[in-house]
This record gives sequence, structure tokens and C-alpha cells, in this order.
Amino acid sequence: MMRLILAVALAICISAPAVFANDMTKEEVQKIIREYVKENPGEFAEAIQAYFIEKQKKQQGAKLKDSLTKRVDVPIDGSPTLGPDDAQITLVEFSDFQCPFCARASATVVALKKKYGDKMRLVFKHFPLQFHKQAKEASSAAMAAGKQGKFWEFRDILLKRQAQWGVPGPQATFVKYAEELKLDIKKFKADMADKSFAKKVNADVALGKKIGVSGTPAFFVNGVMLSGAQPQENFEKIITYLLSEKK
Repeated sequence: MMRLILAVALAICISAPAVFANDMTKEEVQKIIREYVKENPGEFAEAIQAYFIEKQKKQQGAKLKDSLTKRVDVPIDGSPTLGPDDAQITLVEFSDFQCPFCARASATVVALKKKYGDKMRLVFKHFPLQFHKQAKEASSAAMAAGKQGKFWEFRDILLKRQAQWGVPGPQATFVKYAEELKLDIKKFKADMADKSFAKKVNADVALGKKIGVSGTPAFFVNGVMLSGAQPQENFEKIITYLLSEKK
């Protein structure tokens, strides 16, 4: 860590006005930096942190600008939706119910929907990762709940309670969740075995891979891609820009 701090500080010093660089050798600069760090560790650490934060913001800004020029047409194809079909913003989420990052991102999605209301439509695409062994079963359970109009409620439960059902044989736990939502349990159990659900999941995965999804969660905001559990402000920057286009 100290080498990193010294390297950054040296780079800053070398890029300083020429009068400073010409009056001192590299070794003299390094000596001054070491002495300063030793005498003011807290102050120097804060300066380095601020430097990296600013650098990260610039990088994120460049990525955001680039992503706005590369938009993808994501077909809905009968996927679960929440919000008006004519909403100004369509947020498509490729998610894995067993993914901890998807659980974290879920709170952001809920907050965005609450903020933008009917201006936003949510769309869910299944993208279970191979090493999450119960994820496909969870997708089938969510779609079974969807047949009774409770997909989004079941989705929220699955993402909030991953530790409960993320073990072999989660069907009994899924039934308990269905009971909480007052679903027709006989129908729910029968629908969980619906083989068409597996085809739907496979189709979502194939679509995701085709348009650049490699991990979860992945989002498309009116075709603008955001990967990972991004902070809410990153979504809002894109949404603000997209809404301004429609004025």
C-alpha cells in the first residue's frame, strides 16, 4: 500500500510545474514524500483516497457516455412485466434468484420503480448461473406463482430469503412461500413441474448471451446496458438522460 501511495504521489509531483521538477531530483522528491507521509499519515491517505475517487468517477462517466451510444433491442417475448406497456422507461433485468448480487440489486430496482412510478416498466429475464444449483428450480417456482398473478411478489421473497431455500430440495420451502401468498397450492405444485418453464429459462439465457450478458445481474435501460449491482445513482443518470430525449 505504501508503494502505491508513493507512486501516486510521485506521479503528482512530477506533473507539477516545471520549476519544481527542475529544482529537485527524483530521489529528493521521494525523500520528501516519505517524510511527509510519516508525519501526516491521515491527511495524506485522505488525499490519495480523494484522488482515486475522482479518477473512478471520470472512468464511470466515460463508460456511461459510451454505453449511451450502444443500445440493444431486447425483446420482451412474454416475460413478466410490472408497469404500463407504454412506459417511457423499460428496465429489463437478467437475474439469477440464487445470486447474492441480484439480491442486493433488488432493493435498487424496487427504489427505482417507486421513484419513477408509471414512467417505468420492469421486465424480468431468467439467467440462472450453472454453479447455482437451485436457481432453475426457483425460476420454475416464480413462474408457477406468475400463473396466479404473483410473480413479482414471489420474486421478492426468493431474493430476500436466499439462505432458506438455497439448498438441495427447495420445493417444500417454495410451497410455504406460495401459502404465504395465498396461492392455490395444488395448482402451484402442478405448475412447478411445467416443462415449458425450462424452455423459457433456456430462451432467456440464450438471448442474454447473444446481447452480451455474461453474469448477473445485468440490466438494460431502454437498451442501455448496466452490468452488476450498480448504485442507484448510475441508473438515475441514464434514466434522466433518456427522459430528456423524449421531451
